[in-house]
Amino acid sequence: MFRRHLRAIISFTVGTLALGILIGNLTVLAGSQTLTALLIAVGMPTVVGCVLLVVTVVFCAGRGPEFKAEWSALAPALAASTVVANHWNNIVTQWINIPSLPGTTVRWVAATVLSIVFLTGICFLGAALATRWMSRSPTTGRPKGFGPEVGAVAILIIVVQGCLAIAHEIAWRAFATPLPDLDAIVAQSAMCRGGVLLGLLAAWLVIALVAWRGADRLSRWRLISLFSVWVCLDSWTRDLYWVLPQINPYEWTWALAIGIEAGIIAILYVHLVVGSLWRRAFAPGLQPS
Repeated sequence: MFRRHLRAIISFTVGTLALGILIGNLTVLAGSQTLTALLIAVGMPTVVGCVLLVVTVVFCAGRGPEFKAEWSALAPALAASTVVANHWNNIVTQWINIPSLPGTTVRWVAATVLSIVFLTGICFLGAALATRWMSRSPTTGRPKGFGPEVGAVAILIIVVQGCLAIAHEIAWRAFATPLPDLDAIVAQSAMCRGGVLLGLLAAWLVIALVAWRGADRLSRWRLISLFSVWVCLDSWTRDLYWVLPQINPYEWTWALAIGIEAGIIAILYVHLVVGSLWRRAFAPGLQPS
């Protein structure tokens, strides 16, 4: 399955890198603080959405229903990989850039190169792991429906927000300064992103290995899509605090509202898109190759 979608995966990665670098340069060159905040808040979802749309149109046109069904589950996994890569790159590059210096420096060049390497590697790794799990040998395991999906969303909200809240508390205590300090803010941000990554990993292990253990193949495809769509929407909506200051991504009420909204959209996607394309591609009882 990975080889069937390899050209689409490469195109997505290259397109995301190219547009991401363009957005990054615009952010640096933007003279307006409002424009900079807007680019930070909506830059990545715009990049990923545009690239996914083009790749889907180019590579799914004229392809069979099985290919389209596979892509409907793989595409969100690629998008979620960019979110994971963005968190990871912010941790690594921010620590490299401490102390923060204006202009182009050796540290800045090293951070940029590492960001490109990590984004590429994480996208390919995410696609490889997703297709590996999707193409496991056929199973007559138990189908998972609406109830387990709601449970998966609840686990994601609680675990991810819990890890973020703990990381936020530790970061603000460890790097507390009497006056605003850019390096301290960078360190706090990096630790919070680490908390999000830890929460996503822990939530996935709980859901996939415990709550959804023994699920049939369609349920596994839906779980990958559910997890991926939720990760994207939750992360991108939280980033809106750059332009909507009333949003507090560290506060539980906002976390619940954002997480539930992302969960509803994710559940709709797995049923209306992934489930629908699966039924068109595979007759009852037939498993994908």
